[in-house]
Amino acid sequence: MTEPESAPSIFAQLLQPGSSLNPSFLAIVDASFSLLAVILLSLVYVTAGNPHVFALLGIEIALWASVKWYGFSITCLGLVH
Repeated sequence: MTEPESAPSIFAQLLQPGSSLNPSFLAIVDASFSLLAVILLSLVYVTAGNPHVFALLGIEIALWASVKWYGFSITCLGLVH
């Protein structure tokens, strides 16, 4: 079963210029990073503070911050039409 042609899929919308600042896309990205952070924090507890899990958590936080910074920079510079 295919979806109607009048309703574009989310993947088609993501491939358009400027789609990285779409509010629904940003909400999905934030939800994904939040879920990953919860999983890594639970792994910190389960593994009794394994340094490798802390390293992964640090990488995840840095990546999340860089995504937020990129969106903020693009908005502040006025590069969005």
